[in-house]
Amino acid sequence: MSNRVKLRQLALAAAATATLGVAAAGPCAAAEAGTTATTAAAKAGPGPFYWMINLKSGKAAMPYEHSKERRAPIVQSIKGNYGAQHWKILGSGTERKMENRHSKYCMRATSTTSKVVEQDNCGFSGALWVVSDYDAMWAGKPVYWKNFYTGECLEGYGAVLRTASCTYTSNQYFRLEHVPGT
Repeated sequence: MSNRVKLRQLALAAAATATLGVAAAGPCAAAEAGTTATTAAAKAGPGPFYWMINLKSGKAAMPYEHSKERRAPIVQSIKGNYGAQHWKILGSGTERKMENRHSKYCMRATSTTSKVVEQDNCGFSGALWVVSDYDAMWAGKPVYWKNFYTGECLEGYGAVLRTASCTYTSNQYFRLEHVPGT
């Protein structure tokens, strides 16, 4: 595990500990704690969130037309500061789910012939992905994502994301880019 990842985990643990300590002490202690603990808790928020940038296209993954609808296809678009382009990486180790900040649905592989990736309930099969390199993922380096359910890799295919046989070409590599302030 890299030093950067360790420092990030320590910072998150410290913020969580400070928040829990103030909450356990009650409202009077929270008022006395001043703005330091309050600011740390506000910055921790529900994130962190990341853009998922396709290596070949340079575009960010997002639900079609910023949709909050279940089963909306995941497309590639020019990176902007839209909640629909922000993804929370859930899970541990190399097994992960990608939850969309805007819709609260996860990126899910389908077993349809088109193999277009959709957003759907995070508990459904097809929502679990295996990342190729844990440390590289958190360092913002290109990694590939293999679906646990289909055994196929996530790839940029024109305007959409789909699953396909793993060829390990640039359209199947993605990098995470941290969304500032999350």
